[in-house]
Amino acid sequence: MNVYHNNRTTQHSQTRLQSVSDKVLKILSIIADEIDLNIDSRKSHRRSNNSELKFRTKRQKDNENN
Repeated sequence: MNVYHNNRTTQHSQTRLQSVSDKVLKILSIIADEIDLNIDSRKSHRRSNNSELKFRTKRQKDNENN
C-alpha cells in the first residue's frame, strides 16, 4: 500500500509540475511577443524619425538654395 501511495503521489507531482511548466511557457511566450512588438514599434518609430529628419534636411537645403 505504501508503494502504491508513493507512486500515486509521484504521478500527481508530475502532473502538477507539467501544468505549472505549461503555464510558465505560456507566460514567457506572451512576454516574448510583447518584446517583439515593442522592438518592431521602436524600429518603425526610428524609421519615421529618420525619414522626418531627412525630409527636414532636404527642405532646409532647398530653402538655402532658393
